Amino acid sequence: MEKDKINRGLVVRAFCGLSDVYNLVGRYKDGLQSYSKAEMIICDKRSKIDALIGQATIFENLAEYDSVLYVLDRLKRVSHNTPAEVHVLSKYSCVYRLLGRMGESFTAGKRGMELLKSLKKRGFSQIELYRAEAAIVNAMGTFYLSQGDFDEAIILYQRFLKVSEESGNLFGIGMAANNLGSVYTHRGDYDKTIPLFNKKLAISEKLGNKVGIAMAANNLGWIYCEKKRFDKAIELYERALSIAEELGEKLGILNVTINLGSLYKNKVNYDRAFALYRKAMTIAEKIGDKLRMGKLFCKYGEFQIKAGDFEKAKEYNERSFEVNNEIGYKEMIADTCKNIGDYYLKIGDVEKASENYSKALSLYKKLSNGQKTGELSDLIANLDRIK
Repeated sequence: MEKDKINRGLVVRAFCGLSDVYNLVGRYKDGLQSYSKAEMIICDKRSKIDALIGQATIFENLAEYDSVLYVLDRLKRVSHNTPAEVHVLSKYSCVYRLLGRMGESFTAGKRGMELLKSLKKRGFSQIELYRAEAAIVNAMGTFYLSQGDFDEAIILYQRFLKVSEESGNLFGIGMAANNLGSVYTHRGDYDKTIPLFNKKLAISEKLGNKVGIAMAANNLGWIYCEKKRFDKAIELYERALSIAEELGEKLGILNVTINLGSLYKNKVNYDRAFALYRKAMTIAEKIGDKLRMGKLFCKYGEFQIKAGDFEKAKEYNERSFEVNNEIGYKEMIADTCKNIGDYYLKIGDVEKASENYSKALSLYKKLSNGQKTGELSDLIANLDRIK
């Protein structure tokens, strides 16, 4: 009897380990099948938790958020008051954020942070606590990034990096580097950003992590687009898109498609840009991703101003302000205020243009920590011309 139990445990660990590898290289269907086989013979609580967290991670990568929440609800019942519950709360926080349920996202993350603090006073293993801490500080860092609180995001991502280094978690080191790079991207500090994304790319290539490779290539593409090195940006975007399509990773496809739309807008190829934005909106609506929907409404509004369709520009910017204000996406609120200022300037209402430019300028200054990003420079120039 004891021997059978040991053998079952070894088989379960083998299935879970194989699933982890499948998840890393993007073979999601195979990963889910292995986790299901493991669940059929699981005889201990720890293995059940690992299998369910693995399934939740795969569904998260596939942007199947209803399935993620279903698995997390199952996990709640078996992980109560353990480091695994912190991990579960981190995933709730991430999914709620993507769905635009910001209050629930913050509450889940805060509960996870408080539980982690409590668990550190008890007798759990250091490796369990490392994994839990990495998950929750990363989730909260991303929440604060979405809210435009870059200082807090940096503190949490640096903590994520430290925990990953101390536990020898190479995947976590790469993800922390990527997320720190994202903060500096939002601040326009590209000298800090490029080495961090290159670090993420190198680690992902070493691990054979296709999702990580696509993520890093997409982020680097955005930087090169901002630097007007469009050929390099397209090369990176196409690499990222090819991998995301191969894996069926909807969120990856969505992010690259939005960025490609922006690239073609910068190249004044408006037909191509708007076609890409429409494709992205279809994906965002299908998976219920309010963050990207708000971003796309903003981009639609900007596009229609440039195309000279002021009626549609007004409609899309109003929808952008409504969605982004609902979810607290300050960067997009600032971009929308700038768009509305452009709209009023185009139709000759200088007073309202100035009012909206001033709102955008105030937000940009807070978001960029006083740095003169391109947006700040453009707004200051516009306000000077109006005056």
